[in-house]
This record gives sequence, structure tokens and C-alpha cells, in this order.
Amino acid sequence: MTGFAVSALAERRREIQREIAYLEHEIKRCEEAIGHVDATIHLLDPAYDLTRLKPKKFVAEVASALAPFGRFISATVAQCVDHKSKGRG
Repeated sequence: MTGFAVSALAERRREIQREIAYLEHEIKRCEEAIGHVDATIHLLDPAYDLTRLKPKKFVAEVASALAPFGRFISATVAQCVDHKSKGRG
């Protein structure tokens, strides 16, 4: 029994390692992209203060703000699907 659990956990660990490697690659890609954008901004306006730019909200923050409406949205979609399947839409 413990052999199965250990195997499953080892596999999960490998998946997490893969995700970390992917995210590290994405961070490097984004850092390069922001470097290009910063350089272009400075070409167009050398006095522009990049420190006043704040990042946009992360999508998860927006999703959590909408979470209280999740049941309502799900129920509304279900009603629409039910309405459509009964030939009323």
C-alpha cells in the first residue's frame, strides 16, 4: 500500500518539477520582453519614469473577486442549456 502512495507522490513531484521548469522559462521570456519594451519606451521618451508603472492585476485576483457570483453564473448557464435542450431557444 505504501509503495503505491510513494509512487504516486514521486510522480506528482516530477509534475511539479516540470511546472517549475516551465515557469522559470516563462519568467526569463517575460524579463526579456519587458527589457525590450523598456528600451523602446526610453528611445521614445528618455525621461519616462518606469518605476511609476504598476503591474496589472493577476487574473486569479479578478477570478477570486468574481467567486461570489459563481453559483449564480453556473445556475444561469444551466438554465440556458436546459431551456435550449427543450427546444425553447
